[in-house]
Parts: sequence; C-alpha cells; structure tokens
Amino acid sequence: MSVFRRFLLFSKPYAWQIALGAALILLVTLLTLPSPWIIKVLIDKALPNKDSTLLTQMMILFTVFFVLRGIVSVWRNYTLSKVGMRMACDMRIQVFAHLQSLSIRFFDSQQTGKMVSRVTQDTGEFYNLVSAVLINVVADLVTVGGVLVILFAIYWPLALATCAVLPFFVFNYLYHRRRMRLESRKHRRNWDHVVGFLNERIASPRLIKSFGREDAEIAQFTRGIESDFHNFRQLSMRNTILWVVADVLGSVGGLVVLSYGGWLVIQGKMDIGTLVAFNTYIGFVFSPIVRMIDLNATFQRATTSLEKIYALLDTVPSVADRPNARVLACTHGRIEFRHVDFDYDTSKALAPGRKGHTLTDINFTVEPGQVAALVGPSGSGKSTLISLLARFYDVDGGQILLDGNDLRDVTMKSLRNQIGIVLQESILFSGSIAENIRYGRPEASQAEIETAAKAANAHDFTMELPDKYNTAVGERGVHLSGGQKQRVAIARAILKNPRILIFDEATSALDTESERMIQEAMERLMIGRTTLVIAHRLSTIQSAHKIVVMEKGCVREIG
Repeated sequence: MSVFRRFLLFSKPYAWQIALGAALILLVTLLTLPSPWIIKVLIDKALPNKDSTLLTQMMILFTVFFVLRGIVSVWRNYTLSKVGMRMACDMRIQVFAHLQSLSIRFFDSQQTGKMVSRVTQDTGEFYNLVSAVLINVVADLVTVGGVLVILFAIYWPLALATCAVLPFFVFNYLYHRRRMRLESRKHRRNWDHVVGFLNERIASPRLIKSFGREDAEIAQFTRGIESDFHNFRQLSMRNTILWVVADVLGSVGGLVVLSYGGWLVIQGKMDIGTLVAFNTYIGFVFSPIVRMIDLNATFQRATTSLEKIYALLDTVPSVADRPNARVLACTHGRIEFRHVDFDYDTSKALAPGRKGHTLTDINFTVEPGQVAALVGPSGSGKSTLISLLARFYDVDGGQILLDGNDLRDVTMKSLRNQIGIVLQESILFSGSIAENIRYGRPEASQAEIETAAKAANAHDFTMELPDKYNTAVGERGVHLSGGQKQRVAIARAILKNPRILIFDEATSALDTESERMIQEAMERLMIGRTTLVIAHRLSTIQSAHKIVVMEKGCVREIG
C-alpha cells in the first residue's frame, strides 16, 4: 500500500472537517471567478456607454465578492489548520505509543535523535499536507477547471490555443518529480544523521570536555551541516528549475493569448473587454499550475517523511505477548534458568543443536526469598541474564521459569509488575524527587513516598533540600549526587513493592559512606524477596545465599 493511500486512510476520521475545508476552498474559488467578468462588463458596457448606474452596480458587486471571499478564506484557513494540527498531534501520539511497544533490541540499533525526529519533525508534515498542500492543490485544481470552462464559453478557439501549452507543464513536472523524490530522501537521511549526532553530543558534555574534544566535535558537526547544505542546495535548485520552466511556459501561454486575442480584436471578432477578461482568466490558469509545481518540493518532503513514519509503524516488536498469554500471579518468586541459550546477533539464528554466543546452556535456580549473587568478569553475561529475566529479550533456547511459569507464556506487564530493578547508573526523569519515587506507583500517597524514602535512606537528605520532596532533580538527576540518585532509585523500587529484585552493580561507583547507606537500604528491601545481585565488591555479596560464577557466557561454578 502506498504511503499516500495510508495517509488518506489515516485521515478518514477527520473526513467531515476536511470536506468542510474543501467546500470552503470551492466557495472561495467561486467567489474569485466573477471578478474578470465584472471588469469585462465595465470595459465593454459601463464605460463606453457612460452608464453610472451599471458602474455603481458592478462596484458594489465587486466589493461584496471581495468581502465574502475574505471572510470565507479566514474560515477555510482556520478549519484546515485546525484539522492539520489535530492529525499531526494524533500521529505523534501514535508514533510515540508504538515506540513504547517496541523491544529493547530495536533501540539498541537506533539513534535517539532519529526517533525524536520521527515524533517531532516527520509528523509535522501531516500539518503541511493538510494546511498547505491540500488548500492550494484543491483550490488551484478547482480554479483551473472552472476557468477552462469559462474560457471555452467565451471563445473556444482561443481557449484551445491556450490549452496547447498545458502538456508541457505535465512533461516538466514528470521529468523532475522522480529526481526530486530521490534527492529529498537523501536530504532526510543526512538530516537524520545530523540530528542523531547532535542529540548524542548534547547529552554527553562531560565526556566531550574531559577529553578536550570540543574542536573535533565542532568540525564533525560542521561537516554534517555542510553536507546537508549542499544536498538541500541541489534539492532547492531542482525545484527552482522546475518552477522557472513552469513560469516561462505560463508567460508563453499569456503571450499566445495576447497575440491571438489582439489579432481577433483588430479583426473586430472580439471586444477589448472580452480580451482583458480572457487575459485575466489566463492568469487564473497558469498561476495555479506554477504554484502547484512549486508545491512539489513540499509534497516530496512530506512523502519522504511519511515513508519513514510508516516504516517505523510497520516495525514489529521482537518481544511480544503471545495470543494466549495469561496474567502472572506471582506469590512465591522461584526463578529457574533451564538450559538457556541466547545471542544478541539476530542474524545468527540458533540452529538445532547450536549454542548461543552470548549465553550457553545456563542452568541454576534461586529459591523464594533467596539472594543470588552473579559474579564474573565484564562481558561474562551477568547483565544479559537479568535482561532476559525482565524479558527485555527472549531466550533463543531453553526456558526461564518463574514459579514454574515460562516467561513467554505470561503477559509482559504482569511479569514486570513483579520485578524491581536498580541499575548501576540510576536513571531519573526531569521532575521532582516525589515524582521519581512514585513512578512505579502513580497513585501512591505522600506518606507512602516518605516511608519508602526512609527505608532507602533518602529521606534525610531530601528534607535538607530547599523544596524537599518537590525539589527538581534535573535531566537524568543531574542535580543529585550519585549516592543520592541511587537512594531515590531504591525508594522507587521499595514503593513498587516487587516480588523479584534485581541490583545491577548498584554500589560499584560510590564512595564508602554512600555504599554503606545504600547497602543498608538494599538489605531492608531484600527481606522476604527473591533477589539477584550483580556485583564485584565482596561487601555486596557476602550475605548472599548463593553465588553464581559466570565466565564467557557460561556458569562455571555455583556455591
């Protein structure tokens, strides 16, 4: 299905608003067409006959049409601008919702900036298609059609001579259309790269400055911008050539009318007023055609954006609920990894009997209420194990069971409701401390938030802040120290009250005092819950019931 057809299907719920806009476009056009005829009457009848009454009537009529056209134009623009923005907003919501449904594997291979561009810039083309392209194209098509009828009614031989120029407009458009589509796609690809680069660099100022890479980053960004400039210049020049040729053709058409029409006037076969009206109507034919061709760049850009949006919407999550998935009612918290194989590289699909490169034949069990520590060198597969447990990815072979339930047989929402994760680098959203703590339980009361914060050793430092629990943490919690962010993250996990806990090196980057306070909070939180802890420090794992030693994607020892 073509992207434009999909766009039309998407616009179906807004059909009556678009129909109203189209009707108003038609009305504006109809109010415009009588003007040249009024001028014809003035020149051929009112002025030669010195008929002041007819002159007054024509001026009143002209004024009425002019005022009505202005009123209807305002109504038309408001209607189509409103529906265009409504469609853009609805598509932004749809794209964002689809992004939330996609699996972690998708985001592993995408730049954040590109996805932001899809939600913001590309969806904005829906507004342009409706409020700019639709208004002008429909109005111009109606105008051209209506004027051609009038021209043939006035003097068909001259109208036929005028139409002889129209095929050249079509040829000019078709010649440049495909090239503009290719150049528009190239421009979008380059711009996506620039936006992705910009998003990464703005998000990492400390890294850039710590390595003194400011000049190098400026140079690389400049190269991207210059490439975009040259690409856009080519696209702009192509559109300019298309427009100039169309404009020349329009001038040729006007010249044909004046030459042939002037000869007809000299021969006495046409009145001067008729020639003036005919020439004015010619402007209503060629100017809209030139304008429609000039809109080609906007249309091609919009088409390219629609292709990218629908390509994203057609992306299927690699991890999804099965049709018969049931809600997990976890009451115990027994975790079992049974002959688990996994590979991040999806191109290396596991054939029967072949083991995964990332994880190979993982077997161990964590009983309800136990604390299992996962240890081993970096890259041994510890974090991959917890990603599989949270079902960010699906196993390629074997099973992961929770209370005897294969994770793939239960809904992801019910599974993740039973799991609380505290990462090495805790991610906080812009907003207050209270908002971040209640992220997992939006309905939580202030008293519950404070209770969770006290259990996480986060209450005391929060009360010392100027706005206490209403203190803004900044983007990614930049206004808090590493230890404070971790304690807020633990409070968030406590408030969620999960049955399964995962700590991914939650204390590895902290000082001794922060580690002590977080260790105390972790121990409180782990009571009565099944816990997996990834850690390198002995202090973090010395109270574990079970230690699983990982090496090169395999379990080497359990003790």
